[in-house]
Amino acid sequence: MGHGRVLIKRPAATAYKKASCGGYCGDYRDPQGLAERLGRHLESARIDRHSWRGDPRGVLAPHVKPRGDGARVQAHAYSVIRDIRPDKVVVVSMNHNEKAEPRQEGIHAPNFTHYRMPLADLRVNFDLLDAVCGIPAHNSVDMFEGQNSMEVQLLWLSAISRALDYEIEIAPIILDYFENHHINWQRSAMVGERVARLGDDFGRIMLIATADLCHGHNKDITQRVDQRTIAQIGLLNREGMLKYFWDTVYYGRTEFVEDIRQPCCSGNAIAAFLGLGDGLERAKVVELARGSTHDYIQSDVSDNVGFASLAVLDNF
Repeated sequence: MGHGRVLIKRPAATAYKKASCGGYCGDYRDPQGLAERLGRHLESARIDRHSWRGDPRGVLAPHVKPRGDGARVQAHAYSVIRDIRPDKVVVVSMNHNEKAEPRQEGIHAPNFTHYRMPLADLRVNFDLLDAVCGIPAHNSVDMFEGQNSMEVQLLWLSAISRALDYEIEIAPIILDYFENHHINWQRSAMVGERVARLGDDFGRIMLIATADLCHGHNKDITQRVDQRTIAQIGLLNREGMLKYFWDTVYYGRTEFVEDIRQPCCSGNAIAAFLGLGDGLERAKVVELARGSTHDYIQSDVSDNVGFASLAVLDNF
C-alpha cells in the first residue's frame, strides 16, 4: 500500500539481486558456518540498553571486513538491531565501488525487489524508499554490484533474520556525492531527517549508516583522529562536523599530524546519521565499541583503518 508520491521506479516483476562480495564478507559457500560465526559475535556483544534512558533509532556501523576486531565492533551495532527487532531498516552507504556504473551524482536506489544474501533474502520496501529519499533517485542494479560497504550491513541483517526467523524489509540507499561540500552534505543529512520524521504507518524503523574512520596512518594517529571524529559526531552538529572535515582534510589543521589523508569513509553516511539526530526532539549519541585493523595488522604499518559503532537515542 502506497504512502505518498512515487519517486523511486519499481521493477515490473520480482527481481533478485544476488550477493556479490563473498570474498570480502566471508565464505558464502558455507552459510551455516558463517551464521554461527556471526552469531557468536552477537552473543558476545550484548548491551545493557536499560541504562541508556533512551530509545535507539539508528546506528553507525563500520564496513571493514566482518572478521576479528571488525566483526566485534559491528556486532555491537547489530546487537542493538537484534534486540529492537525493527520491521524495516533504512541502510545508507557511500559508493564504495569506483568501477560501479553509471557514475551519476546523487541518490541511488535499487531496481530489484529482493537482495539475496547467503543467510536470508531481504525484501526491498519501495514505499519506504520514496519516503526517505524525498527526491527521484537513480535506479541501477549495476550500482549495487560489488558494494562491500552495503553488503556487510545486509550480511548482518540476514544473520539476524535467519537467527530470529523473522522478515526484515530494507530500504538500501547509496549516496554517491563526489565531494563533501555544503550542498551535498545537507542532501545526505536530509535522508536521516526523513527517517526521524516517519509516522507509525511504516512500523518500527531503524537507520543503519555505514562508515569507517581514519585511514592511512599508524596506530597512534589513527586513535587520536578517531577520538576527535567520534567527539564531533557526538555533538550532533552538522555544520560543525562539516567544518571539521574541511579543516582536517583540505587544510590539515591538526596539532598532531600535518596531513590527515582521510578521517572517515564516508562523510555522506555520517551526515545521514547526524540528520537522524537533528530530526529527533531529544537525541543523544552513545558509543558502543571502537577498534582498528591494527589489532590484526602490524601496528607500525601506515595503511590501516579505524572504526567504531555508535547509536543515536531519542527521548534520552
